[in-house]
Amino acid sequence: MKNIERLSIGGRGVNIYLPPSYSTSTKRYPVVYVPGGGDLIKHCVNHLYRLYLEGWLPELILAGVETYGGQTESIPRADESDAGGVLVPGGEEARAFIDELADRIKPYLDDHYRTIQDGKRTAIVGSSADALPPLFAAYFRPAAFGNIGLLSPALGYDRLMEFICAQPALSGHLRVFLSAGAQEGLQERQASRSKAGLTLELRRLWQSQGLAGDQLAFELEEEGTHDTMFIAGQFPKALLWLYGGEAERPLKPVRDMKDTGVTASMRYELPRTETFRLRAECSGLAYCIFVSQPLRPAPAEGYPVLYALDGNAYFGSLAEAMGMQAWHPEGIAPGLIVGIGYDSEEPFVYGRRMYDFTTDTPESEIRSDGMAWPPTGGADSFLEFLEQDLLPQIQSRYPVDRSRQSLFGHSLGGLFSLYALFGRPSPFRSFIAGSPSIWWNNYALLHRLPEFEERLAQGADLTELIIAVGSEEDPSMIEDALLLYQRLQPYSGQGLALSYMLIEGEDHLSVIHPMISRIFRRIFHN
Repeated sequence: MKNIERLSIGGRGVNIYLPPSYSTSTKRYPVVYVPGGGDLIKHCVNHLYRLYLEGWLPELILAGVETYGGQTESIPRADESDAGGVLVPGGEEARAFIDELADRIKPYLDDHYRTIQDGKRTAIVGSSADALPPLFAAYFRPAAFGNIGLLSPALGYDRLMEFICAQPALSGHLRVFLSAGAQEGLQERQASRSKAGLTLELRRLWQSQGLAGDQLAFELEEEGTHDTMFIAGQFPKALLWLYGGEAERPLKPVRDMKDTGVTASMRYELPRTETFRLRAECSGLAYCIFVSQPLRPAPAEGYPVLYALDGNAYFGSLAEAMGMQAWHPEGIAPGLIVGIGYDSEEPFVYGRRMYDFTTDTPESEIRSDGMAWPPTGGADSFLEFLEQDLLPQIQSRYPVDRSRQSLFGHSLGGLFSLYALFGRPSPFRSFIAGSPSIWWNNYALLHRLPEFEERLAQGADLTELIIAVGSEEDPSMIEDALLLYQRLQPYSGQGLALSYMLIEGEDHLSVIHPMISRIFRRIFHN
C-alpha cells in the first residue's frame, strides 16, 4: 500500500494508510482507527491490498493512532471515583484518549480526507492491551464508533471484568468482532491461564444482554497464541466481517469435489461409534470426543459409562473390548465408552495432556533429561470441562445411568483420576488409576488426600477406586501405588470400595490391555 501519510494532530501521531484508488477517484471511504500506531496494519498491509484489488473487501482508510506513556492510555487501573465508588478503568487517561479520538482526531480526518463521516460506518480495532480503547469506545462513545474489533483483548487487568459487568448493555446499533486464541497464556508459567476464558466470559455476557448474532462475531482459534503471528491474521478477518458485506464480490465459494472415476480406498471404522468436537466453556480448548454405543439396548436406568482419558490411544481398545465382552447375554453389562482426546493422529498428544492432567509445577522442576516441562496447571479447568460440559453433553445424547459413571486414566491420566477423586464430591462413582504418576511435582497430589479422608470419615457416598499397575514397571511406581492403597485401606467398606491390581508380566504400556478386562468386570458387572 503506497499511500501512507504521517500526521500530528494536536501532538498525537497518526499514520494514515490511504486505499489504492484514493488519488484517482472522488468517492468517500469508511475509516478504521487502530490504536498502537497501526502495527496491526503494517503486519498485513500487502494482504489487505490484495483483498481490495480482488474485490473481497471494500477500500478503507486506515488510521494508526499512537498511544503514549507505556500504554497507560490503554491499560486500565482499578481506580474509584470519590462520589459513589464507581470503578473507572484506566482513570482519566483512558477516557480522555477515547474522547480525543472522537472529538479531535476523527473530525480532523473528516475535514481533511474524503471519509464517510457516519459513526455507524466508522470502526476502531485493536489487539491485546490496545484492544481496550475499542472496548471502552463501545461503552463511552458508541455514536462515534459503530464497528468494534477486539483481537485477543487483555481482559485480565485488576477489576476490569467487574467494570464491564456493571455497565448497561451495549448500544443496539454496534457491530462487534471478538477473537482469541485457545492457547493464549499456556506458555506463561506465572501468568493467568484464563485469557481465552475471559474472552469467552465477555462473549457470554454480551449474548445474555441481547447482542444478536448479526451484531457479534466470535472466533476462537484452536492453535492461536498471544503473539503477533496469530493476532495479525485476525485483523483482516475482523475487517472482512465488519465491512465484507459492502464488497463488490461475494465470498469465495467452496468448490465441490469432482468424481474422477477412481474409488477411494475404504477405511476401517468401529461400528456404532461417533466422533465430535467439544469446546470447554471455561478455557476455550477443544477436545475430540469418541463414543462407542453397545449393540445391546440400554436397560431402563440407562447405560453405565466409562470416560477414558487419552482417548486417541485407548478408545479403540476399550470400544473393541466392550463390543466383544458385552456381546454374549452372559457377558458383562453393555456400557457406553467415551474417549476424551485431541485433534491429532498421534496416540499421545504430549503438550495438551501434560497441561490438562497436572497442577502448576514450579519452573525449577525439570525432567530427568534436564529439559523443562511444557506448560502445566490445567487440571482444574479440565475437570470443570468434564463435569460442566462433557457429562451433560453425553447425558443429552445417550441413555445414561448417572449413578454408574467411571473415570479411567493411565500414567499422568491416572494421576488426574486420583486428583479428581480426592478434591471434591464428583459425579463419577468409580475411578480407575492405572499406573498413576503419584510422584509428579514432588508428590503434590498427596496434599489433597486428607480432604478426601475427611469426607470418607464423615460418611461420604460410596465411591470406588481401582489402582492397577504392572509388575514389570519401575519399582518406585509399584511402591507408590501400593503405599496409596495401604493408606486408604482403613476406609475400605466405609464409603470406599477399594481394590489393588498388580498385573504380572506387564510393563508401563503393555499393562493396558489386561487391565481393561479386569476393570470391565468390576465396573460393568450385571
